[in-house]
Amino acid sequence: MPDFSPPRVYAVRLVALATAVFLVTSVATAWQKSANPASPAPVWTACAIALGGMWLWGRAMWPAFFLPVAASALASGAPWAFAILGPAAISACLAAACLWLTARNFDASFGSLRDTTNFLAWGALLPMLLAGLATAGAMSLAGMLPWKSAPAVGLVYGAAYAAGCAILTPAILLAARRRPLAPPMSSVLPLACLAISVWASFSGVLPKSANMMSYAPFPFLVWAAWKGGLPAAVAGALLTVIAAIACSVGGGGPFARADGLAMFVQVETYVAVMATTALLAGSAAEATRRENQLRLDAAVCLAESERLKSQLQPHFLFNCLAAIHSLAETNPASARAGIVALADLLRASLDNTQRERVTLEDEMGFVKNYLGLQKLRFEEALDFSLNCSECPRCSVPPMLVQPLVENAIKHGEAKGGRLRVEVSVFSTGDALCVRVGNDSPDAADPPAAWKEGTGLRNLRERLALAYESEARLVLSRPRPGWIEASISINKSALDEGTGLGG
Repeated sequence: MPDFSPPRVYAVRLVALATAVFLVTSVATAWQKSANPASPAPVWTACAIALGGMWLWGRAMWPAFFLPVAASALASGAPWAFAILGPAAISACLAAACLWLTARNFDASFGSLRDTTNFLAWGALLPMLLAGLATAGAMSLAGMLPWKSAPAVGLVYGAAYAAGCAILTPAILLAARRRPLAPPMSSVLPLACLAISVWASFSGVLPKSANMMSYAPFPFLVWAAWKGGLPAAVAGALLTVIAAIACSVGGGGPFARADGLAMFVQVETYVAVMATTALLAGSAAEATRRENQLRLDAAVCLAESERLKSQLQPHFLFNCLAAIHSLAETNPASARAGIVALADLLRASLDNTQRERVTLEDEMGFVKNYLGLQKLRFEEALDFSLNCSECPRCSVPPMLVQPLVENAIKHGEAKGGRLRVEVSVFSTGDALCVRVGNDSPDAADPPAAWKEGTGLRNLRERLALAYESEARLVLSRPRPGWIEASISINKSALDEGTGLGG
């Protein structure tokens, strides 16, 4: 495989883009001149291709437009002032368009309605109107056009350049982003209706005077864009515009006129209206679909969260009642204290599980009360420590730590008649960590092979729902006779402040 250094890559891209600009300009000009010599040369196709290439490969690609267009103009006998200054001004406007789009964080995949409006305003309309005025100024400077006519002619050329960029450049950028330009099946029917309406409007079946009939495809274009999104919008707009230009230049359709400039203005206005409508409708359709999908995903996540919380409540209550039951006969006073403690825990639990988030401080307070209840049950057989002096001010899902503490007490093995449980909260450089450790028998199997019960599976699912890949639960055996369960959450995913949700 050849070793392409950056200068060589730049040269290859420059030649490729210049060749594309030259071919499309030559073919379009030759075709237009043979069909209607009075109509201005269609340089807008070259503008559209150059804008796409300069956005994808950088503003330094401007010679790919300037050189072939200037050479073509000089070869056709145009004065040097027009042949040099015109393409130079258009190249500068194309580079400015790329600069403006970059400043507005434009995404060439047209990922949002904002991308589309930014492209239409800053990539097509404004820079291409300036390019049109510059073209007319170069013509006047070369003696090809009276100065008093330059503004009107410049606006005509600018509208043509803008319309061309609006219809052709998006197709280039979407193809480069590997977004399928083939419309989805849902848009086949509206595209078929669009094709029929375009044929009826421009084939000559209708009288040439019926200018308004040229917009008969308009509702079908919107329909196709709404059903198929941007791919269908671009495909439908290209179909409509190619048919309109081909028929009009060939002398057919409602825009065919003896005056070439008048036909040119009408065709380019039509192209601009159809291209802008298609892009906006397609972007709006995709934005609506994304919003609906996000709402659906949020509803699914909320339902799953509620399901997990509904599993958590009875599981927690069952274990607390089991602890109190064991005290009922041996230590009635402790049992009564346990009932009061359970009431407080349930009150806090009911309040917490009504929220999507609770403060980490509240969560650790809940864990402390839970350990106190278990201490009533086990008395001297349970020894615990709770270290949360570095507890940061953030919010977490409710009942996040308690299942780990419950698991440690349930599955821990007392040594010397006493079970040791340690709970700590601390921060590392980029993560919040919660660690729960307990005495445990040495097991032959590694932690990865341990069988997890309902509580741990539930906790993993809740972490995935709340933080996706930004949080993890790890079981480990840091030393013989000791097991630790650690939760780590990237600080970038934490909700700073209280972050409580109702």
